[in-house]
Amino acid sequence: MSTSEGMVLAYLRNMRAAQQNEQPEHARHLFNAAMSWLEQCDKEDEQTNDSLQLNVGVGLDAGTNPRKSVNEDYVFAVSMLNRVQERVGLFLVADGVGGAIDGQEASRRAVHAFVNEVLPQLLEEPLRREALRDLLVAGIQAANQAVYQRNQDPMLLGSTMGTTFTAVVSVGCDAYVSSIGDSRAYVYREGTGLMRLTQDHSKVAELVKLQVITPREAYYHPERNVILRALGGRGLEIDEPIQFQLQKGDVLLLCSDGLWEMVRDPRGDDMAAILKRNLSAEEMAENLVRLALSGGGPHNTGGGHDNIGIVVVKMEVDVAECETMMWPPTPSCTETMVVSM
Repeated sequence: MSTSEGMVLAYLRNMRAAQQNEQPEHARHLFNAAMSWLEQCDKEDEQTNDSLQLNVGVGLDAGTNPRKSVNEDYVFAVSMLNRVQERVGLFLVADGVGGAIDGQEASRRAVHAFVNEVLPQLLEEPLRREALRDLLVAGIQAANQAVYQRNQDPMLLGSTMGTTFTAVVSVGCDAYVSSIGDSRAYVYREGTGLMRLTQDHSKVAELVKLQVITPREAYYHPERNVILRALGGRGLEIDEPIQFQLQKGDVLLLCSDGLWEMVRDPRGDDMAAILKRNLSAEEMAENLVRLALSGGGPHNTGGGHDNIGIVVVKMEVDVAECETMMWPPTPSCTETMVVSM
């Protein structure tokens, strides 16, 4: 499959998810992008020995809360070959804040700005380590700027929109993850289990860190929805992106709080039970949506009270093609950058 054909399929798959989630503006944007790439599909397919495959699935659901009938979560997922025939990946989850319409626009703007900034370079440049990290940071800055500029519109009459944002970019087996707010990234690895790669920027996360409350009490705390960072402000704090090495059988999970908060399982056992099964990434995403809607098995009763946004990526690769590295440091060891505008 040529690069152009891969781009068309990637955009159309994301467009289908947006249509099913009743997000016409997002679907229209993705369709237009697919049509642009379709114009380049007259080039012949390049032959390659591609030993690395990323099986991708997405899940979106507005949930059962009538006050959140508009889904403010946006996702984007693409896995394809770049110009030098390396497998690259770009995976995003954004959860808008600021009311239904503003929240949806904020997350949509952030996703589009990030993709427009990062994807062309990811496909054209043979990026490695620090260059890939810098591209991820630049994408987050572009996403923040897009929402920030919208907030300067005098027609908004003082309202402020924002969005959480979690992103993973990968080239071959090298990957970086960064997150703003309380959307999360996990990785499931056989023998290690489910591990959270990101840390929440929220009031309850700070209270848990200070041992004022327990991780389980955070699910019921009256300020559990208060986030301390979001895209859309003048200054943006970005934790140093976490670098990690993908291995055969790894399953990446990016999700909004509509999944992890509804499941209410601090150790993530219920989510891990799905990710460890012999399913496709799409089937895993569908099962995780159902888990959130049902409230998470034995750990909770009733669920689906928030919008749900999920990306699942299943790693299928000849292990000999990838360098084995130590597991990444925990997010608590990350440094923070401050970006001013």
